[in-house]
Amino acid sequence: MKYFFLMKAVALNIFLLYTFNSFAQTAEIDSINYAKGISNAVVLYKESVYPPTGLYNGRLYADYAYTIKEGNPFFLSPGFNAGSIVCDGLLYENIPMMYDEINEEIVIKDPYGIYKFYLVNERVSGFEVLGHKFIRMVENDSNRSVISTGFYDVLYEGNVGLYKKEKKTIQEDITFSEGLKRYIVQTDFYYLKKANVFYSVNNKGSLLSVLQNKRKEVQQFIRKNKLNLCKDKENSFSQIAAYYDSINR
Repeated sequence: MKYFFLMKAVALNIFLLYTFNSFAQTAEIDSINYAKGISNAVVLYKESVYPPTGLYNGRLYADYAYTIKEGNPFFLSPGFNAGSIVCDGLLYENIPMMYDEINEEIVIKDPYGIYKFYLVNERVSGFEVLGHKFIRMVENDSNRSVISTGFYDVLYEGNVGLYKKEKKTIQEDITFSEGLKRYIVQTDFYYLKKANVFYSVNNKGSLLSVLQNKRKEVQQFIRKNKLNLCKDKENSFSQIAAYYDSINR
């Protein structure tokens, strides 16, 4: 009799275990199918609203680059390059775009490639193009003396942040041979964010001053890696920021 009840208990346990495993597998499959369903729904939604009309409500862009004889007003490239834009909290990918650094305007084409538009900056929180990530920062009471409202190229982000601001202006000269000559002048500015405070760091001295608590180590790092803070400032500053972050934990 005891043997009979023992076998019955074993059989019941096997049945329950099998049922539980089957239920768990079914739940897992349902979970995977649910995730796939959500992903497919997002893809279908994006396709159904293409072109993404929410992005194309900027203003007509007046092209003036052809009037400039030297340089161009755009970031890195005067042509359109595919990038991504976060506008009104929505991410738009694979958008042909240019960034006009004189007017600080993101220039895109209409869905049919006929007109050029520029987006309203207040609607854009950031964008990526040509391997660079830009974020829009807003001047406030705490950073008024350092940061002005605009887009900044993110060079490093960690416990400290390093940002670059390229400013381009148009200069004009009048010569007998060429008449009116318009050309671009570019000036670069660098900012380090440490403990939520922004500092202007446009040379070695100002950078080391901000990183004063690890000044000796940073100087050794500069010498060891033969960094040229004058000729290769962007790369050097980025390496220094990352190194400082790694030793200041």
